[in-house]
Amino acid sequence: MSIDHTISPSASNQNHTQQELQRYKTMLEEAERLANIGSWEFDVTSQKITWSQQTFRIFGMEPQAEAPSFEEYLSMIAEEDRSKMLAVIQDAIQYGTSYVVEGRIVGRDGVPRYQEGRGRAIMNEEGKVVRLIGTVRDVTERYVRMRELQQSEMRLRSIIENTNTILVTALFDGTLTFASETVEKALGYTPHEVTGKPFADYVHPDHVPFLIELLHQARAGQVSGTTIDIRIHHRDGTWRWFSIITSLVHDELGKPSHVLCIGQDITQQKVTQEKLRRSQESLAEAQRMAHLGSWYVDLQTGNIEWSSELYRILGVPETTAPLKARDFISLVLEQDQDKVINAFVRAIKHRETIREEIRINRHGSVRWLDARLKPILAPDAQTVIALFGTIWDITERKITDQQIRALNLRLEERVRERTQQLEEANRQLRTSQSNLKALIENINDAIWSIDRNYRLTAMNAALYSLLTVYNEYCEPRLGDNVLHLIPGTEANVWKTLYDRALNGERFTTYMHYTLKGAPLHVEVSFNPITDEYSTVVGVVIYSRNITEQLQREQELREREQLLQLIFDTVPVGICLLDHNGVLRRINTEFAHMIGHTSASELVDKVFYELLPDDTRDSFIQQYQAFFIGGVEHDALDEIRLVCNDGSVCHAHFAASLFTTATGERLCITTITDITLRKAAEDEIKRALEQERELNNLKSRFVSMVSHEFRTPLTTIRASAQLLERLHHRISPEKQQEYLRDIQQAVDTMAHLMEDILYLAKADAQKLRCTPTAVDFARLCESIINGLEIAPENEHRITARLDNALPSRLLLDEKLMRQILTNLLSNALKYSPREQAVYLDAIFTVSSPEHNSLAHTISTSDTEQHGILRLSIKDNGIGIAHEDLRHLFEPFYRASNAGQIPGTGLGLAIVKQAVEAHGGFVTCMSTLGQGTEFIVVIPCQAILPLGDKQHL
Repeated sequence: MSIDHTISPSASNQNHTQQELQRYKTMLEEAERLANIGSWEFDVTSQKITWSQQTFRIFGMEPQAEAPSFEEYLSMIAEEDRSKMLAVIQDAIQYGTSYVVEGRIVGRDGVPRYQEGRGRAIMNEEGKVVRLIGTVRDVTERYVRMRELQQSEMRLRSIIENTNTILVTALFDGTLTFASETVEKALGYTPHEVTGKPFADYVHPDHVPFLIELLHQARAGQVSGTTIDIRIHHRDGTWRWFSIITSLVHDELGKPSHVLCIGQDITQQKVTQEKLRRSQESLAEAQRMAHLGSWYVDLQTGNIEWSSELYRILGVPETTAPLKARDFISLVLEQDQDKVINAFVRAIKHRETIREEIRINRHGSVRWLDARLKPILAPDAQTVIALFGTIWDITERKITDQQIRALNLRLEERVRERTQQLEEANRQLRTSQSNLKALIENINDAIWSIDRNYRLTAMNAALYSLLTVYNEYCEPRLGDNVLHLIPGTEANVWKTLYDRALNGERFTTYMHYTLKGAPLHVEVSFNPITDEYSTVVGVVIYSRNITEQLQREQELREREQLLQLIFDTVPVGICLLDHNGVLRRINTEFAHMIGHTSASELVDKVFYELLPDDTRDSFIQQYQAFFIGGVEHDALDEIRLVCNDGSVCHAHFAASLFTTATGERLCITTITDITLRKAAEDEIKRALEQERELNNLKSRFVSMVSHEFRTPLTTIRASAQLLERLHHRISPEKQQEYLRDIQQAVDTMAHLMEDILYLAKADAQKLRCTPTAVDFARLCESIINGLEIAPENEHRITARLDNALPSRLLLDEKLMRQILTNLLSNALKYSPREQAVYLDAIFTVSSPEHNSLAHTISTSDTEQHGILRLSIKDNGIGIAHEDLRHLFEPFYRASNAGQIPGTGLGLAIVKQAVEAHGGFVTCMSTLGQGTEFIVVIPCQAILPLGDKQHL
């Protein structure tokens, strides 16, 4: 007998489910513990509370099987938060709402904690709340951090508000999001005014690019903080310096959020630093200018400091450290080294201030130095703790002293020499005075002197003779009153002149007399005499007879007037130039020649400025050569002058040199206007050129006509002779062929004659445009069909007519046929075989005033003004650029036409026909790539009444 031990499937599944539930429960409890979150359930009917293990821990209790009652739970809530907690629970039970509430609890372990409670109501089928479920989270740590942060902010705010420190925050785009109250105290702006504004509105423009780059780096996390000095604008218009400490602030996820900036006003510090910098620069500059260097040695630490000028004085590079005492002594000349050593000993041991003059060897040259040394004492005034000294480069002074001593010696020698020279000068002076006295006595001009009482104090022989004659040979004497010595002039006149001189004025006047019936003109000069105190004590008068001089000057003026009259009336321009081409003098004829009303407008101007730019440099060069060496040049014969109105006149230029009485060399030129002659010469040249062109045209015409007529005449002659001699031997078909050749040759000659007559009519102004209503599309079709069916044609003509092209256009059909036939036949003739030729036609509406043709239209139609644009394009051999400008000339053929037959008349006929319509024709071509002719003709479209198009 055996027993089969089996387990039913349902029991096995149940066991597995329990294991899974236990595992999930364990995981949930571990998650709650890690997150410090507990769960709970409250049965409203039974008032029973169920807690998770973590909930027990949050309330300071060990996990147990049974949770506390609702009353026990409320007792653990702090008294100030109990009513709030009870109210939200009651609302959840009554209204079925959810809630989130925070409050302080005191657990069973007596430790106060902060909790965040969340609850949600569960209803039965009748909608009545039967249970509450929720969570409770310990947020004590967050409350502690928040309280610490608040306290920190309060301390920081207190510090900031009691100092001149400002606090701002900014986004990475530069927008200020917060400003402390101290901003108003520091900068004059309220926090409300600053918040929301870009920082660039307040920061000096020099710092903005750097700050923008700093914000970009902070956004990227490349910098977390820095310290910078910037200038910020104050409301009063000034700029204040601030030292800014920046810190990068992160959000809860650790990403950069914004930038915190703390600023300290350092304006006064900057001012002090600037003053110190300028003071240091001034001191260094003063030392440099005075060649004075300073040094300082700390005897306790051994540190040595040198000024920049000291390095230069000693010839030591500034990149090296200051020299020690022994190294400095090595620069001193050997005979002065003991002096330096003793100076250091006396300063340190005996606390003496020392001054010595020493010599050093600086790069092979000896320099003198004024060295001064002062000991720095400790507070006890007994111990020397440092040495301060100055070194002054007095080499130049020493050299100057030596030079002064040498100069003194030379000066003493010069004094002895000067004494001898002075004795010789006194001897010469006595001789000169004697000679002067003799000269004054023998001069023909009168000289005399008076004192302040108008008494005669001195006179020469000339005055003596003159007064004797005037006073009827009554002898004048020294001491006489000079106011009555010269008859013929009132005494008050002389008194006025003497008074002016006695008042210190030096002047010259002119007086006129009649002596023995003859006029006498004198020039009288008055010169005050002063004593050693610069007081006027008398007057010296010098009188010179200028009667003959005035007569010569009058004669000179008359000759000058006569010369000027001749100068201004000659029919050619005359100019007087110096070596630089400056116009010293010109006559009126030259001024009028170049469009000026007065000769004075050109005086002192430079002649070169009247020349065109293209001839100026050449003229200057050749004029200078002519002026210096008298070398004549062709460029000086005919010149062009720029007139006042900008026009140019031609002139003949003739020049000669002469030397004035003062030795100055000048050039006198005659300038003749030859503009009319040059115009006549140019006209003759143009006539000769036209005649030459006509001869060439005639030659081409004769050659072309001879060639074009010879070929068909030869054909006619040969065919006629064959028919005459061999008509009985030639078949009728062959005879018809010869007759057709004769007829074709005659047609060719007739066509050529028609073209020549057509051009002759156009040249004689007899070509008339007679517009009629033309079906332009049918006209094009007729011409194209006629060209395409020709036996020699191997091309295709593609016509592309605009859909908006009117059915009838007011044109001269005969002229239009000439235009299209010649242009299309040329395109076919100069295109490779089987290449297409294109004809495009477009009609564009324009205003009536743009149309040069006016015609009478039947009242049953409506006219519409416009522009007909034709384009005939081929892919042929093209036309060379140099041929384009002659293309429309009669009998002209392009250089690459080769053996292709043609008369050179077709394009000339096209041009005449187009211009007869009031239009124009142009050509665009590239050699080897084809040609396009564009014809533009103003015309009218004839439309039925009420059918006017708007194109």
